Amino acid sequence: MQRRGILDDSETESQCSQDTTTYITGAFIVIDKSVPLSSLIPGQSAHVRRISGQADHVHRLEEFGLRGGTRIQMFRPGNPCIVRLVGSKVCLRADDLLRILVEPDGASG
Repeated sequence: MQRRGILDDSETESQCSQDTTTYITGAFIVIDKSVPLSSLIPGQSAHVRRISGQADHVHRLEEFGLRGGTRIQMFRPGNPCIVRLVGSKVCLRADDLLRILVEPDGASG
């Protein structure tokens, strides 16, 4: 699904998050190719784009090294999923309180 338009200040991040989102800001077009972590397949690598949720939950993931810009690789999808992160494996259980968006490698083109 692709969405095109001008970013409206009244829209929330969750309303704007699609597989591919195009925003026109001034003279630039920004294409956001972020997808939920759960959409990665085994062996697929990605960079973390953003983590949203309760501040203490986000902070805990940052302590593990999971933060914006970090490269991860899906080891085992599902719930819980296992991702490779900086030489370690981290198990993450999906819930509605935490959202991890990633940009799969090769999606920036």
